[in-house]
Amino acid sequence: MFSNGSNITKSISRGSSQAYIVFSSSNGDIYVSSQSSSSYYIDKFTLNDTNSTLVGESSKLCIGLFVDINDILYCSMRDSDQVVKKPLDSNSDVWSRITDPTTLTNPSGIFVDDDLDLYVADSGNDRIQLFHLGISIGITVAGSKSTTITLNCPTGVILDADKYLFIVDNNNHRIVGSGPNGFRCLVGCSGSGSTANLLKYPTSMAFDNNGNIYVTDTNNNRIQKFVLLNNTNRKFVKLNRMFLLFICLKLLLTILQNFIHQQYGIQMQ
Repeated sequence: MFSNGSNITKSISRGSSQAYIVFSSSNGDIYVSSQSSSSYYIDKFTLNDTNSTLVGESSKLCIGLFVDINDILYCSMRDSDQVVKKPLDSNSDVWSRITDPTTLTNPSGIFVDDDLDLYVADSGNDRIQLFHLGISIGITVAGSKSTTITLNCPTGVILDADKYLFIVDNNNHRIVGSGPNGFRCLVGCSGSGSTANLLKYPTSMAFDNNGNIYVTDTNNNRIQKFVLLNNTNRKFVKLNRMFLLFICLKLLLTILQNFIHQQYGIQMQ
């Protein structure tokens, strides 16, 4: 675990359990899905502690985890084709089913926005499904049977502050994102590979507070960081383009003035 971008690291573990998925909440708490033999656990690690607190057990392994603004814990169960939830302050391990298991196939990454709408990477159906609060049937917002973008086994999904979708497109070895003009490829846009600009079966991604993207590049056994232009840089680029346009127009005007002077003897001011 890295602290605020520093080089100070700290290892966290749960005995002999094998960890699978990690989720970091907005307050810095770390949630880990793990398996020990045939038992499945979700533990919480606070920022300044290496000891865990058990917050839930599940009947199947949680492939995706999320904690919403109301401290509700969500678990994506790939092996039972469903997403379930429970309050973090509940001592019960009774989970409430959110999605109809007939609508998903091998769901993985999940995201819940401030409106409590659930987004699911429906890996087996090559799409992203949106489940509005209280509705168990999803709406396809990206991928299969939509005109947005073609996906191949998406495994991660995130919304940014502007409610644009960012998707880990696993079998296409890339990260795609939506914007004002629709979807576009952001990372890994020329196939799989091990160079700095390529990925090989990425599984998840996250943003830091500066908008940089971190990707679990699974088959390359690494975490990749991709730095995006911030608003200041975007404004700087825009100003540079305006300045370049001004120079071109000024040069064109100078050429026109010289032509008129040579042809007609008229000196333009």
